[in-house]
Amino acid sequence: MVLDTRTKQERYPSAMPSSKPDRIMTQSQIPIKDIDPSIPSKKCSTGQKDSVNIVISNHNILNNTDDNMTNSSEIPQKKSNSNKSEYGDKILQSLMDDPTRSDSEIAQDLNTYRQKVWRRRKELEEENDIWGYTAVVDESKLNHVSYIVLMKTRTMNKELVDILIKRITLEEPRKQGVRLKNMFYVNGEFDWVIRFTAPDHATARKYFETLRLQYADHLQEKPVMIDINFSLVLEGKHNPDLNELHDFVP
Repeated sequence: MVLDTRTKQERYPSAMPSSKPDRIMTQSQIPIKDIDPSIPSKKCSTGQKDSVNIVISNHNILNNTDDNMTNSSEIPQKKSNSNKSEYGDKILQSLMDDPTRSDSEIAQDLNTYRQKVWRRRKELEEENDIWGYTAVVDESKLNHVSYIVLMKTRTMNKELVDILIKRITLEEPRKQGVRLKNMFYVNGEFDWVIRFTAPDHATARKYFETLRLQYADHLQEKPVMIDINFSLVLEGKHNPDLNELHDFVP
């Protein structure tokens, strides 16, 4: 019988641990090409693999189903003007219903802030969406009578436009003691509809004759002046004394 004098390490070399253990690679150290061959390896300034980019790329690969959702949340969205327009329309409607309402009252109805209403209203004024504010009154309480003038003119031209603008901006009607309430350029049998009030028929007639003279070169025929007996609706407000219309029944 022969005695084996070899050591255990010499007899069983594969069973003994190596003096230099194998290196265990973490996920951040795995080359990109081993995760996804389509992704090129990227080296940083130190010459080693960029482990941070690897983790991010691997995360996107593993969560590809959520990729669109993640990207959509990161892309800044343009603000729409729809809310601004919607608030503007509601503010205009509220002011047309009652121009005496405060910004706080309007804001409460719109479920928003007073400052937002104030800012939007100022913008509407600056953009000339709001011309101004006035009261709808019964002119008879001011001892004024209401009239309408209908005019038919020739083809519109620069001279006529200049006359119209000049008389309005210089407030010529007011200088004659009348209040110009409305003036419209219209389609139909007549071209112009003018509504005004005057303290008496003599003042109204004087204003009417002035119109004839001022627009003489542009008139197709003699204008027509009509007295208004009773107003049922003015500027969207109905007459609170509508029942007085019965007084005109013969």
